[in-house]
Amino acid sequence: MVLRAGAARYADPGGPSSQALTDIRDTGHQVLEDLRGLLDLLRDPGKQPDLPADPATVMRQSAERMSAAGLLVELDIDPEVARAPLLARVSAARIVQEGLTNVLKHAGAGTWVRVSLTAAPGGLAVKVRNGPPPAAPLGLPSSGQGLRGIRERAHALGGTLTAGPAEDGGWLLTVLLPTGHAA
Repeated sequence: MVLRAGAARYADPGGPSSQALTDIRDTGHQVLEDLRGLLDLLRDPGKQPDLPADPATVMRQSAERMSAAGLLVELDIDPEVARAPLLARVSAARIVQEGLTNVLKHAGAGTWVRVSLTAAPGGLAVKVRNGPPPAAPLGLPSSGQGLRGIRERAHALGGTLTAGPAEDGGWLLTVLLPTGHAA
């Protein structure tokens, strides 16, 4: 996936999907790094995971990349989120990245999307809510694994996921990640 996204971007560097392909490539790269880290932990359970220091920065950068790709992104991170455990915040950042990528793939450029991350009693609440597509989406390739991956990430932490169409023709993704303490 990483190689194909990179090759497609190289073949048409100024094309309308160039930024989306860059984000797909970069996200794929990060997923590969995450998998390598997971394999290292499985091989040596006593090893400390190499987690990013500031997941909020990861979310802001992802929102900026998706804005550059044509989404109308509003990102709202509750300051109380910074008090949550790092693993929950890192997972939330990955969920936000995947959620935004899904909006670009399935709704397309010009779609508004509001991302919120709030401290809820006992956990973090992640919401990715987008409006209806303003035009027919580009039809970027999709493996159908994005939502499944988000669900698996949430369940691995004991969290929950709900996703489905919104009344206006958009989409709503909600994930609650437990943090083990009251917000």
